[in-house]
Amino acid sequence: MFLNNVKQLFLFIFVCLIAMSCDNDHGHDDGLHTTPKGFIFEDKDGNTIYEYFEGAVDGEISLDVGDELIYSVHFLDADREEVVHLEGEEHEEYLAFSGYDDNMVSIEQVDTHADEEHCEDLGEVACGLSDHCEWHIADSECEDLGHDTHEMMIKIVGLDYGTGTTSFKLMLMHNDHPDYETKDDTPIIITVEVQD
Repeated sequence: MFLNNVKQLFLFIFVCLIAMSCDNDHGHDDGLHTTPKGFIFEDKDGNTIYEYFEGAVDGEISLDVGDELIYSVHFLDADREEVVHLEGEEHEEYLAFSGYDDNMVSIEQVDTHADEEHCEDLGEVACGLSDHCEWHIADSECEDLGHDTHEMMIKIVGLDYGTGTTSFKLMLMHNDHPDYETKDDTPIIITVEVQD
């Protein structure tokens, strides 16, 4: 009887250890953590304007004083395939910028959801009328059809205070730390000129 209880105790401990080792709540890597190797900037027509991949650059960013450029930012994996970004409290990703001359340009992330309704705030009728939400009868709640993905956008504005060349570092932030950042020895170069 005693040996049978000891065997059951060891079996219980073994199963608990296996279950705990498979649970990854102690870290932030949930299999959905972004691990890009580069990125591209695309214009509104889907044309690649600038590519930065493992420190190699293709393209240039140039604008006149007073001009505003808005690009979508698509991060790339090792195969140059787009990395999907997820939204939600556990997957809070945003862009950060540093090292540029703020007398020449302003750089900021554009909020692509500013004018968009939040599905979870909608009732059944409004949810049914929305083009990006769907009502789940079993849960009695409205959910986003976009599977919680979002597009990241960057806005660069040429300022009246200076012309010439400046550079910046781009970081993809995940909560409080960067998942990706451009290399210090290969910053993103921007040329600001006076319009003729």
